[in-house]
Amino acid sequence: KLSAVLKKEDKSLKAVVQQAKLESYYSAPNGSWKVRAYKSIYDDSATVAIKAAAFRGMVLSSGEKAGDLVVDALKSDDGAVADMAVSLITGIKNEKAQASIFGSFDKVDAGIQFKLLSLGGEMGAPAISGAAFKSIASDDEKVRIAALKALKKVGGVKAVSILTAKASTAGGTEQQVARGSLYGVT
Repeated sequence: KLSAVLKKEDKSLKAVVQQAKLESYYSAPNGSWKVRAYKSIYDDSATVAIKAAAFRGMVLSSGEKAGDLVVDALKSDDGAVADMAVSLITGIKNEKAQASIFGSFDKVDAGIQFKLLSLGGEMGAPAISGAAFKSIASDDEKVRIAALKALKKVGGVKAVSILTAKASTAGGTEQQVARGSLYGVT
């Protein structure tokens, strides 16, 4: 019956019905049906809030495939969609999905790279370490600084020589961050 209401043109009523459907899905057990249900709500006519909630549901219900959904969103030309995807990464506990997300590092712009390095470092996600090591030579200063910060948590012993070199040769903020990261390498 709810689906019939969704076919009507009244957008406010449609949004209420979509919200009700979303709420009913949240507590249900995960499965492919749940992802399909969220996808059915995530359409161009949905409000931004409904789309965000449906995308969140798709990602958090997808297990290993969550990484693919997030990577597609990270590559989006729509900055709001990419930011929404970044905000969901901490909720993804599946290591394969995390590896897929952080492995897409080279396919996204510098702004998203900065966010991924910052988030991956905060999470202590081992999957971001490869991107962090590569990014200390980035053309973008924000990306280099985020990489140095991430290496503090995910670089391990391998990061010590790189951080030492940066702490002694870099200047300004990079030097300070490299020193701080060097003191905190775990």
